[in-house]
Amino acid sequence: MNTNKTIGAVIVTGTTLLLAGCGSTPTTGNINASQAANDTQAVSVVAAEDKTDWTMPLDEYLVSDTHAVSYGEQLAISSCIEAAGYDWPVPWQDLTEDELASYSDSGQTLFNTQLAAVWGYHRAVTVSESTKSWDAFVAYTHTFDDDESFGKVFDNCLNTVRAENPVPDTNDQVYVYGLVAESLQRALADESVLATISAWRTCVAAGGIEPAASPDLMPTDAIKAKFGIDNDGTQTTTTPSAEEIAIATLDAGCAESSGYDNALYIAQRDIQNDLINADTERFATIKSAVTSYETGIEKLISTYAPEAE
Repeated sequence: MNTNKTIGAVIVTGTTLLLAGCGSTPTTGNINASQAANDTQAVSVVAAEDKTDWTMPLDEYLVSDTHAVSYGEQLAISSCIEAAGYDWPVPWQDLTEDELASYSDSGQTLFNTQLAAVWGYHRAVTVSESTKSWDAFVAYTHTFDDDESFGKVFDNCLNTVRAENPVPDTNDQVYVYGLVAESLQRALADESVLATISAWRTCVAAGGIEPAASPDLMPTDAIKAKFGIDNDGTQTTTTPSAEEIAIATLDAGCAESSGYDNALYIAQRDIQNDLINADTERFATIKSAVTSYETGIEKLISTYAPEAE
């Protein structure tokens, strides 16, 4: 689980549209993730919970499927916009595709051996007819960016839809995302997590790579520069090289074998449970609003979605 990334909340407002994601392990030199992992003395304990998706207690208090939200609302407003004289050709979307495979439901960057073996340190990109059609639609919507008359029509249509299916309070969503970030920072400083870092560093070094001070600081600036990943997370290359995949797979394998992933997962999970239990009434209200909104989005999609292409 690589945590050297940002966590963000997204709620569609005004004329802003959401766009969710659109777009054998080799070894190089003396890098051998399997051998390096076996050379460590730390024992990995597999948590019963699903670490692969980094499922956390706070997830259910957030509107996580932002692409479904955008799709549902754009479908619902299309007839209103078209009645005002504008074309609004919302394309069919395959919501079974995992367009945000590199992120957990609460927006944390996922990093594990499965992702590393395919994407290295790059974010997973889903490219399909569905994602390409959505990209084209979003590009089309931007042709109205400077059209004030259209902006008023759009806002009126969207507000009408949201009057019937209210968006969860933005302050509540920001509050929960803040707690997600807080829980991560506290977990990173937890003694159980810190106790695994030495084993992780030993494992990575045994694979021939200079490790960062801790797993959350990977990839290092030198690795980012080498493989086309800017410090702000921008990917200047679209596909990872065999060498990048080898290094990332080593890194992820060491995080697992050292017990780092397991310790971080348990620490963050427990911290989030404590935060929820400290304010159960507020969280019950937030969950109710999120559940109602997401149910409404599902109804919009089932009512207005075109036939599958």
